[in-house]
Amino acid sequence: LPYLTKILLPSDFGFLAEFNYYNLAMMIIIGLGSNSVILQLYYDKVFDNKQTLYIAFNAFLLINSILLLFIFVIFNLILKLNNEIILYALIISLFTMSNNIFSTIFQIEKKIIKLGLSQLLSTIISLAVAILLIKFYKYNWQGRIIGILFSIILTNIYFLFLYVKL
Repeated sequence: LPYLTKILLPSDFGFLAEFNYYNLAMMIIIGLGSNSVILQLYYDKVFDNKQTLYIAFNAFLLINSILLLFIFVIFNLILKLNNEIILYALIISLFTMSNNIFSTIFQIEKKIIKLGLSQLLSTIISLAVAILLIKFYKYNWQGRIIGILFSIILTNIYFLFLYVKL
């Protein structure tokens, strides 16, 4: 992070702050306490297998994301918000909540090492891609957001690979 303060402009941090605001707000709305529900359904054995549980909750996240996009489109018509930041925030919050589902299931199954390793690698990849895009390809705040997006998608793929093996 200290290196990013040297290569990004102060205005870039304003865009990143706006992105963080939208991203966090969207994660709250998209998730709607799904981790608690996953824990309950997992232990009550409501679903026949873990794959069904995962598919059901991702469908839930997708529906919430579509509703959230609709809400933000309406707000945008009224308030003239930054569409690019909202779109990035929506995509990243959807993938983040999907990762949270995996994280919850791995915590339940006591697969903590795999979970911790994935979070560490996600952070490293996010920063590496951001620095590469900002420093060498002259991206600004978008480089940081694309780095986050890239790492969260890779983490989702990694979790899916581990999950299929379970």
